[in-house]
Amino acid sequence: MKLNIFTMLALSGFALSSVAADVNVDQEAKAPGDPLMTNMTLVRQLTDVGLEQKDPLMLMTAAKLYAITPTQDTKRTKESEGGRNSTKDSELVIDLDSLLDYAKDYSGDNEIYLAMISEIESVKTRGRASGPAVTTDRVNAGATDTYRVTYRGNELAEILIIGDGDTDLDLYVYDENGNDICTDDDYTDQMYCSWVPSWTGEFTIRIKNRGDVYNVYDFLTN
Repeated sequence: MKLNIFTMLALSGFALSSVAADVNVDQEAKAPGDPLMTNMTLVRQLTDVGLEQKDPLMLMTAAKLYAITPTQDTKRTKESEGGRNSTKDSELVIDLDSLLDYAKDYSGDNEIYLAMISEIESVKTRGRASGPAVTTDRVNAGATDTYRVTYRGNELAEILIIGDGDTDLDLYVYDENGNDICTDDDYTDQMYCSWVPSWTGEFTIRIKNRGDVYNVYDFLTN
């Protein structure tokens, strides 16, 4: 049977639209990101600069921002493949107590700084149900951690990964049909992905450690 050019174009258009419908992302949807995700990225940036410059004020700012940004500690099931065990002489820990300890170390006997640190210690707003869900875990050297997370259709989905700074981490997101939804594979261990699913569905999130030692990371979702 011979098909004229119009029939062929119509069939081709139908096929393309069918494939596109299998990808669980609304390419045209625009939604503002959660400012709390931005806060957590800024905490890490301030911490890095504060430690490098031994600046207690910078570390206090990071601690204050960390304290006032609500998150929900969440347990997640993950699968790990590949990789190997490793050790490190030390690792960067970013939580309220550690940030304030760093600030105290660089404050010396400065009474004003120590008073400011005591004030920040009294701020305890984390753990509210309104904040992003955060899971702290470790990915071995050369390994890939895989999570599966369900996101609601027509609502913004966000993922933020903040590592400990020792290795390069890469982030890959796929929908339930195996389509590549988002990739962040730069040379850092801070990755971010956002999209709007077309329907409620499960997404596969893979975190790949490109380094020779393990990396302790925070995995945040909105």
